[in-house]
Amino acid sequence: MNQLASVRIFTKVADCLNFAEAAKQLGISNSVVTRSVAVLEQHLSVRLVNRTTRRVSLTPAGQLYREHCGELLRRLAAMDECMAAAAGQPAGSLRIAASSLYASTDLPEVLAAYRVQEQRTQFDLTVFDNTPMSRWQISMYASAPSATCVIRRWFAGRSHRRGT
Repeated sequence: MNQLASVRIFTKVADCLNFAEAAKQLGISNSVVTRSVAVLEQHLSVRLVNRTTRRVSLTPAGQLYREHCGELLRRLAAMDECMAAAAGQPAGSLRIAASSLYASTDLPEVLAAYRVQEQRTQFDLTVFDNTPMSRWQISMYASAPSATCVIRRWFAGRSHRRGT
C-alpha cells in the first residue's frame, strides 16, 4: 500500500464527501478511490467513512484523521516548496482569474507554455464574466480595446509603452 497516495485520496473524498467526485478531481477511477480508502481503513483498523447508497459522511475517527491528513499534506507541500526554492525552482499554487473570453481562447496556450518552463507550479483558475475581485495573484480580462487603452509589452523586465 502506498500510504501517502491513500492519504491524499482519503482527503479528497473527505473534502468532496463523494467518491465519484473525488475520483473525477483526482483523475482516477472510482474503483481506485474506493479501494484506496478501504485499504487505508484496514491498515488503520478503523472505519473512516460511512457509506450509504445516497450519502458519504466521515466517522468521528475519519474527521480526526482528516484534520491530521490536512496538516501532513500542508507540511509536505511546504517541504516541496522549500526544496524548490533552495534549488531556485518556483513551486506552489498560482491563483488566476480570467474572463471567460480569454480563458476560452488564449489562456490555455499561455498556461501550457508556462507549465513547460515551471513544472512544479499548479494553477487555481477561476473564470468570470464580469470584473474579478482582488483575491487572485493574476487577473486577466479580455475585451475590445477602447480609444484610451494603453498597451504595454514587457521585454527582459523593462516596460515599453505603445500607443496612447
